[in-house]
Amino acid sequence: RAAEAERSALESQLRQAQKMEAIGQLTGGIAHDFNNILTSVIGYVVLGQERAEMLGDATLVRQLGQAQLAAERAKELIAQMLAFARRQKGDPRPLALTPLARQTLRLLRSTLPSSISLDAQWLDADAHGEATWVLGDPVQLEQILFNLCINARDAMDGVGRITVRLSGRHAARLTCASCRALIEGRWVELQVSDTGHGIAPQHLDRIFDPFFSTKAPGQGTGMGLAMVHGIVHDHGGHILVDSAPGRGAIFSVLLPPTAPAEAQAV
Repeated sequence: RAAEAERSALESQLRQAQKMEAIGQLTGGIAHDFNNILTSVIGYVVLGQERAEMLGDATLVRQLGQAQLAAERAKELIAQMLAFARRQKGDPRPLALTPLARQTLRLLRSTLPSSISLDAQWLDADAHGEATWVLGDPVQLEQILFNLCINARDAMDGVGRITVRLSGRHAARLTCASCRALIEGRWVELQVSDTGHGIAPQHLDRIFDPFFSTKAPGQGTGMGLAMVHGIVHDHGGHILVDSAPGRGAIFSVLLPPTAPAEAQAV
């Protein structure tokens, strides 16, 4: 029975890996072709703006400006799709997550309404010290925290609390929520929880799929958690999700620990 259970788990992990690879290839192909079209569209919009300015048509200048803003937002989405498809490795280096999280959350606070509180008091104490050093790309790790917090914000309909925690963790036979791999050993855990409406059981298997979103049309692209999946696994990490309808969600990112830079230099 144990062998059968292990084989079933490995088959599930393989199917998930194949699915994410196929989605990545499809996403990359669409993004590449659409990026070429979008570049041409933006070019013609800019030319139209220049001509409208020469003609002194203020209304047309304003309308073309809005068209350019929309095109630029589309370009940002295409960049996310390409990053997911290409699995860019970034520039990994030994770094402490506490200062990085402190800087990211400082920027994030300005995007939160006053009715949503951000609980991250541990950042000022930095109690974990050497336990939270990882080998990673700072820009990509910042994206992980930012995307998880924005997701938490959107799950609470404007009122609630986001809690961020950072610590060391020992895992014993846990299962990654996105790749289904078995997780064991020592990790650095970055945890983001919210007091939102939670995730329905039937959606848990799909939340990391690109373009899958439970938000209302026009309120999300469905790329946030897909980006988190790609970055975390490129860093050798895994993701845990604990959620149920009516009791919020807890996302735990587990990253391999590394020695502090000072110790490595010696």
